[in-house]
Order: sequence, then structure tokens, then C-alpha cells
Amino acid sequence: MPHVCSAYNCSNRSDKTKDITYFRFPLENEKLTQQWVVNMKRDKWYPTKSSFICSMHFEEKSMYFVNERRRLLANAVNAFVERDLQR
Repeated sequence: MPHVCSAYNCSNRSDKTKDITYFRFPLENEKLTQQWVVNMKRDKWYPTKSSFICSMHFEEKSMYFVNERRRLLANAVNAFVERDLQR
């Protein structure tokens, strides 16, 4: 089953996009999860363990690479970044 980005108005899916990473929500950190949800501009929605948000919604400085895989910094917060407009 493909990963689908949960961000408002984002149509990225792992079976359609190759250079985008999909991150699970930090459900173990309620405060950080709430920040992500607020920044996503989705009212009355809360992520589950199968919810993802794609790397297009994070600034490059919030990510790093390990063995050619993109990872998030522990305190990374999603943001409306300019590349959101380029889709």
C-alpha cells in the first residue's frame, strides 16, 4: 500500500513520486504532533499510526541523510515552504 501525504491539498503518493520521502507523525510527542497538525491547516483531523506527511512540507535544514535516506531532525516542524506552490 503506498504512502499518501496527509497535508491539505497535497497529492503526493509514494507510488507516483520517487524523490520524495514520507515521514510518520511523531505520535509519541503530543506537542510536536499538534504543531504538525496546526501547520497542515486541517481542522478536526488527527493523525494515526498510518498517517504520513511528505518531505515537500519541510525545509531542507530540517532533514539530513543517513545511508542515502532522508531523515528528520528530532525537533523538525513542518512548514509551508515555497516548493508547496510549485506543484
